Amino acid sequence: MRVGILGAGIAGSLLAWRLARAGADVALATGPPGLRDATGASGGAVRGYEPDAEQRGLAVASLAELLAEPVLRRWAAFRPLPSVIVGPADERALAGLDARIIGERELTALGWASLAPGTSAVRDDSGGRIDPAALRAAVLADLAGRPRVTVAPRLAGEPDVLIYAAGAWTPALLARAGLDGLGLKVKAIRYTVHQCRGPLPPIFSDGPLYGIPLGGDLLLAGVAGDEWGAAPGAPPPRPVADVARMLRRRLPGLRLGPPVRRADATDCYADPPVLRLRDVPGTGGRVLAFTGGSGGAAKTALAASTLAADRILAFCADHHTQEETRAQQ
Repeated sequence: MRVGILGAGIAGSLLAWRLARAGADVALATGPPGLRDATGASGGAVRGYEPDAEQRGLAVASLAELLAEPVLRRWAAFRPLPSVIVGPADERALAGLDARIIGERELTALGWASLAPGTSAVRDDSGGRIDPAALRAAVLADLAGRPRVTVAPRLAGEPDVLIYAAGAWTPALLARAGLDGLGLKVKAIRYTVHQCRGPLPPIFSDGPLYGIPLGGDLLLAGVAGDEWGAAPGAPPPRPVADVARMLRRRLPGLRLGPPVRRADATDCYADPPVLRLRDVPGTGGRVLAFTGGSGGAAKTALAASTLAADRILAFCADHHTQEETRAQQ
């Protein structure tokens, strides 16, 4: 059976790669060139700890594969870095992770200030940062050399199984085909990259405020917003939240220079916010969506693509068996 995948972000390209390595016939539609997708905008933070249990399981498995495979680490330009996630956590959620709960004293030593009494956080030393766009480019280059794979802007012909993996474009594509939208929503992602003086913080998430050191003296920083219904791609620029003010309050030792660049992009959000294969009702299992990572697909795409590929391959094998049985009757 031929599997068609619409979308070549980190989710769609890794899914195509998993299927191709298993010997499947795969057609991957990349869309028109120059699309500003979530993979290109992603800061690439990876770690084992996530508050959501399903997300955490995928993140742990993805990180384990990344650390075990030198090729993947090279493709993804992996750089080890600690992460700090401010907020309460259950000690049981840290089992098996190189992570621990820290309190106000350790947060203060890391540069935090204006902390409410009793504030705690998770420090996760297992992960770091990848370059999702570089990983996607390396995977596409590998796919281009495989004889049973086609990579083109559009799908040619009618696949036996169709996967919508177009990120922020997925809800509109499903609607255009007259299919259930699965409750998927599009939200804008906006952040700025600042040149800084002074020690940079670790990768961090502190309520809506987040940051990722990019190397040298550059810090990616943003505030998780609620700008729903944005047009997919690069939404029109809007005034960004006062990230600099929030950073100065929480990390007063950080000396921010003027913004070097800013990003205005979109991603596809699901409830629960997990990247996984989702059935499209009324299609007999032949049409599915692989999206919904909700801004965090870089952490989970390796494991999620493995699970998705296994399920698709099982469906194809079952269909083949049924066809053989009918032929013999």
